[in-house]
Order: sequence, then C-alpha cells, then structure tokens
Amino acid sequence: MQTTARQSRVTHWDLQPTASNLSGNRSVRIAHDVTIQGLLPPTGVQRAQRGLLRALDELAPNHEFVLVSQGTIPIDAELPKTWRRHVIPSRRPGPIWREIHLMRFLVRRGFDLVHSPVSAIPLGGPVPRLATVHEVPWLTGAPRLDRGRRLNHRLALRHAVRHAAGIVTPSRTTAAAIEKRHPGARAPIHVVPHGVDAVFFKPSERPRDALLAEWGLADGPYVLSVGAERPRKNHTLIARALDDSRLGEVRWLAAGAAADSRRAGHERRHGLGPVSDPILRDLYAHATALVFPSFSEGFGLPALEAMAAGCPAIVSNRGALPEVVGDAAQTLEPRDTKALADAVFDLLTRPESLSSRRARGREHARSFTWQRAANAMLDVYRQIAAAS
Repeated sequence: MQTTARQSRVTHWDLQPTASNLSGNRSVRIAHDVTIQGLLPPTGVQRAQRGLLRALDELAPNHEFVLVSQGTIPIDAELPKTWRRHVIPSRRPGPIWREIHLMRFLVRRGFDLVHSPVSAIPLGGPVPRLATVHEVPWLTGAPRLDRGRRLNHRLALRHAVRHAAGIVTPSRTTAAAIEKRHPGARAPIHVVPHGVDAVFFKPSERPRDALLAEWGLADGPYVLSVGAERPRKNHTLIARALDDSRLGEVRWLAAGAAADSRRAGHERRHGLGPVSDPILRDLYAHATALVFPSFSEGFGLPALEAMAAGCPAIVSNRGALPEVVGDAAQTLEPRDTKALADAVFDLLTRPESLSSRRARGREHARSFTWQRAANAMLDVYRQIAAAS
C-alpha cells in the first residue's frame, strides 16, 4: 500500500544560519518563567535555563526580557542581574497560578510571549506560549516513573503540543519522539541544542590531592557521575562495574547525589551533594572518566561539560547521548557491566588512549555554545512574535 510522507513540523536550528537579533526595529517583550530556579535539589534543567538567559542578556540588549516566578527568585541563582524580576505570589497549585495569575500579569503588562523552561504552560490566554521539552523518558524505554509523575509529564506535553505557539527541545532525538507520539499537534518543534558554559573550558588550578581533600579523601584515581540518584540514571551499573577486580583502587565520586556513600550500597562511592560549576570543572579535570550510563537523556549536558574540561566520557547508547557526543566519547549498552569496566580499565592503563580522548572531546565540545543557542532562540522568538 502506498503511503504519503507527512511534512515534518521540526526545524533544526543547529543546521540553520541564525541572526544576532530580532528582525526590525520593534522591541519585543519576553517573559521567562524562572519558578524552577527556586526548587531543590538543583537540576540540569535549571542550569540549562541559566546558561541560555545569560547568553540572551549579552546578545539582545535592545529587547526586554523579564523574569517572572511564583515564588522568590534566589539571589544567587546566577541569572541576569539587570533584568527586571517580578514575583507573582500565590498559594494555589502551579497549574492554577500559570492559568490565572501568570496570564493575567502577562496580558496587563503587554508581553509578546512567555517562555517556559519546561512543558508546563498556561493553556489559554492571548499571550503566545513557548514550552521547552527536554526529554520524554516514558516514551524511550527508560525505567518507569512513578504513576503520578508519569501522568503529570504526559498531560503537560499533551497540552503543550496543542496550545503552545512552539515547542523547543535540545535534541533531534526528543523532537522525533514528540512528533511520533503527537503527529497531529499544531505546535511547531524547534531543535536548539544546549551550550557549554565557558568555565568548563578553563584549566583547573588545583591539584587532584587538594581537591579530594575537601571531602576528606586521600589522593587516587576516581570516576565521576553527575546527577541525582534516579533509576534511569543507572547508577547500579557503575557499582557493578567497579566490583571488577582490575578496578580495585578506583573510587566513585557522585556529584549531585546525596552525601552518603551507603545509599548506593558501594563502599568506594562518595556522594558529594550539589557542587558549584568551578568545583564541578575541577572534578571533571582530574577524573579518569565521566561515567554516564543513563537509560534515557533528552540531551546529556554533563557529557559535553566533561569533554570541555578534558575528561573522557563513557556514556550509554540510549536516548540523545549518541547524538550529542558523536564519535568523541565511548558509548555502550546500559546493561553491559563488562563493557563499562573494560572502558575504565583501558583509560587507566593506556595513557595514549587517555590523551587522545581528552583532545578529541575538547574539540567536539567547542561546537556547543550558549551564544549559538541564544541566537537560534532569538530567531524562534522572532517567528512567534511576527505571527502573533
């Protein structure tokens, strides 16, 4: 039976020439919902939003960007200092706040659009909405979310593709999953890859022994993981791989995980809790490898940050990770314990392999900048503003 190919709604801004500002002389007013910046523990979504906003601040000074939030915006959130901030307080749940209080504020102040860093947006109202969908783990074979979170994510995505003026996603992998799940949705999809903050390209100024001493650890080789302890992060594979007798002296430092080594049931694992970007850069720089065997990632920013800092990345071949790392990192099946142990052992015993991987990773990471992402996002804003 003959079928007709459906035209894709996806624009790949990583392949498009981008402008440095919004076209024309009209000043565009854009509200950014930064409510997530007050949530704990910190997440990659928060870091991605901060990186984008700082780049927008540098590239588009002639347009008005305003930060809005349901709660107090942390002073140390590393957001643009010159942008106006508006807290729109409400004790009502987030969906009601967005639908009533946020939209009322946007209409009264005459905003041209509002950009959400997640898929949750107001469903109605005259101000165009732009939603960011970082990943769709329930569609990609990752371990199941709990029923409540799974339902919330699915409903938010369904509403976004029906009511948003556009969907932004950091990878083609996520864009394809959204388009496959919602083929008839009206919202166009824009692929705008994340960038890597400049701090990760700067050399570490501390030796490894001084760095490890901050956590009371003696000097020695370690692998690094970054992110909260969630089933889809697949930390159990790291624990199993480090049980390999060849890796008996290698420790596991877990940045972003709770500071309690017993939680993962592995005596050589050390949870570091949340760390600042400069400290994370130092951890990358001295690590034997970043181990990132996640079952699903919508982008995988830690892999690029690690490579920028000269740290080889070992990642799974699932989700958007192969797309993001290209041939600059080693990929493996997320259930293959021996493959992970072999990869770490190779880096420990073959200095030439380690040196080559460091150089190739740095070069690859340089192609992902927040300036490029901000330029692409400005073009997305231009399209939405011109159509409204």
